[in-house]
Parts: sequence; C-alpha cells; structure tokens
Amino acid sequence: MEFRHTPQSNVAPFLARQIADQLQKGRVVLWLLSGGSGVQVCNETAKLLADSNLSGLYVTISDERYGTVGHTDENMQQLLDAGLSLPGATVYRPLTGSSTTKTTRDFDAWLTLAAKKADYCIALLGIGEDGHTSGIKPHSIAVNSQAAACYYTGEDYQRITTTVSFLSRFDEAVVQAYGKTKRTVVAKLLQDAESSINDFPAGLIRNIPQVTIFSDSNKEEVT
Repeated sequence: MEFRHTPQSNVAPFLARQIADQLQKGRVVLWLLSGGSGVQVCNETAKLLADSNLSGLYVTISDERYGTVGHTDENMQQLLDAGLSLPGATVYRPLTGSSTTKTTRDFDAWLTLAAKKADYCIALLGIGEDGHTSGIKPHSIAVNSQAAACYYTGEDYQRITTTVSFLSRFDEAVVQAYGKTKRTVVAKLLQDAESSINDFPAGLIRNIPQVTIFSDSNKEEVT
C-alpha cells in the first residue's frame, strides 16, 4: 500500500490517470464509484475523463441505500445531482423500483458480468470511523457473503452493497481518508494486519494488489 499525505484535490487527477491509462491500452475497465465524501472526487474524475473513449468503461456505485428511485439518501442520485456524466460508458443504477430481493439479485448479476468482462477492476473507497468500507459494516452479512452483492438492514439504512469477497478480487483501490476522525482507522489499516475483517471490514483493502491511500494526516500520525 502506498500512503500519500496530500490535499483531496489530488485524488481525482490520480484516479482519472489510472482509468485513462487502462482504457488507452484497449482494456475494459470496471470502476466502482463512492458515495458520501466520494461524490466530489467521482465527479471531478468524470470531468477529467471527458476526452477519453469511454466505450470500454463499466461504472456503478459500490453500495446503495435501498428505497424509491431518487430518494434523498440514494448515493447514485447524489452523484447525478452533482453532475456526474460519463458519455459512452455503461453506467448501472442499482435502484430500479423493484423489491429488495430483485434489486439485489439484479445488482449482483450486473456486477458479476461486468467483472467478467473487465480486464481491470478499480474502486474508489472510503473508510468509516467504525472501520466499514463500501456498505460493509462490521459483523454484517456482507463480510462473509460469497455473492458480488448482498442486502441487509443496518442501523442506519437498508443497504445493498458489494461484499468483501467481491472487492477482494479487484486489481486496484484508491482510498481517501480525510479529517482527524479518520486517523485511527487509517493507522489500523496500515499497522494492524492481524485485525479481523469481521471487526474491521476495511481490512479487505489489504487483499487488493495495488492500493493508494490519500489522506491529510502526516504519515507519522498514522504509523
């Protein structure tokens, strides 16, 4: 894992270069977007990819909050409201108005097919203060599920999320962890390789071959 102490404004240019380099090689790319604090980075990355041929790019969100299409907390709606535009790419919106069962099954099928088509899988991930990443909360079904996506009711949202099993097969992760409250979890990711994935789902990031962590913390503060 590479750690970079740098402003958040540097995340999007790096991510865009990683995606563009793969596309320029003629490779099919699967890119997982991040909601929450990742919305701005995703939209800036999309703008920087405007001059690239995106026909080989498959895009979706890493986790979604179930509800009616366009509801206030829908991650994809927040991205669209912020101006996400990727002309030529194949973009999948998990919420369709279907039941939780069908929505999850369809999302799982899309992810599985896209990953099979892709030559390179890259995800923009964040880390929560409780150690979650994507929608994988500690001790949730998403930790041990062997599917690409699963559904569960958390203490905050009904979540449809990618799983530890699915994300662990990715080629690259770009991780952003900004703010003083993230120092402890970044330190745990960098130092505590023995921590249980069940207790600390973000530990799955260690399974991904190429990882770059962007943070406003000094390395001395997290190592």
